[in-house]
Amino acid sequence: MFTDGRITDTFGDVGLGYAYAYSVSTTSKLALIKVSLDDNPSLGSGLISTGNTYIGSSLSTGVPNYSADSLIAYDGVVSSSFGTENGINYGHLPETSGVWYAVGTIGPTVIINAINIDTNVPANSTIDVDYTFLASDGTSITGHYEGTLGIILD
Repeated sequence: MFTDGRITDTFGDVGLGYAYAYSVSTTSKLALIKVSLDDNPSLGSGLISTGNTYIGSSLSTGVPNYSADSLIAYDGVVSSSFGTENGINYGHLPETSGVWYAVGTIGPTVIINAINIDTNVPANSTIDVDYTFLASDGTSITGHYEGTLGIILD
């Protein structure tokens, strides 16, 4: 998951489908590309590594679903704060705010240009990636993200 804001899961599942909270004043973009072992068997024998291209899920439930779908959102406005962590206000990124793209029938790809996982201070972990995303309406989106490593769930 890549975002121009901050993300936390400190507040747990606050409302239906809101396992994550986004910084209120800085989040407007979100790219969630779900990479799984089913689509990338090489992950069964190792970690994500530099120079590899990974295929994202082409599953779509028809509505933005953070736990199942790959999706992209632009120009979102995070709703008012429902909690504060380290002085930052967090809220929901409603699917009714901004422009949302559901994944098409071809899964997105993620190319790992560089990755640094800091096990001592996880907040210092960084990643540099390029991604492509074909939306269900045929829109082709390419992007680049370089910054703090977002979320790797196992």
